Amino acid sequence: MASSVSETTSNIRRPELLNKIDIEVNINDAILLATEDGLISALDDRTLRIWIRRQTGKYWPSVCYTLESAPTTLFYHETSRRLFCGCDTGLLHEFLVSEDLNKITLQCTYLDHQSRIYALHFSPEKELLISVCREKKLNWYSTNPNDENHQRPRGNYLLPSWALSLAMDELSRHCFVGDANGNIHFLKINPDNKCQLITTLSGHTGSVQTLLWDPEAEWLFSGSYDASVVCWDIGAHQGVALELNGHTDRLVGISFDKIRKLLITCSADGHIGIWPMNVKRSETPKWLESDNCQICQLPFFWNVRAMWSQKQLGLRQVR
Repeated sequence: MASSVSETTSNIRRPELLNKIDIEVNINDAILLATEDGLISALDDRTLRIWIRRQTGKYWPSVCYTLESAPTTLFYHETSRRLFCGCDTGLLHEFLVSEDLNKITLQCTYLDHQSRIYALHFSPEKELLISVCREKKLNWYSTNPNDENHQRPRGNYLLPSWALSLAMDELSRHCFVGDANGNIHFLKINPDNKCQLITTLSGHTGSVQTLLWDPEAEWLFSGSYDASVVCWDIGAHQGVALELNGHTDRLVGISFDKIRKLLITCSADGHIGIWPMNVKRSETPKWLESDNCQICQLPFFWNVRAMWSQKQLGLRQVR
């Protein structure tokens, strides 16, 4: 499956490296700050750090906060300075960041998860916090401190496999959950705290590593372990999906420039992809069940050697 571009993209400028931060431990998540030249990082050494660019041009941490376990995912609402952090042990912390970015204060710890939290999202308008973890479960919490027992989940939804990624349309309370089987579950969390499955989007052959929702265009972008990116046109209500191929390793990050209509993707091998989304593309064709290859028409055969080495049934090759 692939998408075809009908317009040239040679006039797109290549990205330039402006600066970098040398960190000796694994980075589990990082968020760029919009109002300051800096970022927030979640590191494998159990620390949360806020990096600010100094007059020397180098980045130095203004905050280094040590947690009880490694932080795995972050969400920062810059207007209210509320920082949410999911941890490897299942704890979910809310911090308040000071105006000068020199201090973070623990406000609340949300409970119920018992294993690694992979993704979370906070809606300030709805005072709603949603999270997914290795327990095959989606939780949602009230972040209003006036609500009784708000640190406990208001509801949860059981998933068929591990959930790895998350996106949300805050206005409609629809959320998208990407799982380890390559499926995206399209859900709605109703005001009565009941969760409704709208549909399941299937298009990836590997786990869905990252999701991004654009509420204006009503597009959902998904990046997978199979090294592909899919753009789902949710707003058209016609099931249109465009597949973008070019990466050779699993996707780890997606961002969208709304002004220039550029999709920016990053894979685990360090490559960055820039995709203009204002060009005409052909829709991704559906997979057909067949014993012959759709491209060369040669019959498939069972790859017994790969099945044995990978301990996996059902591997077929053309030749």
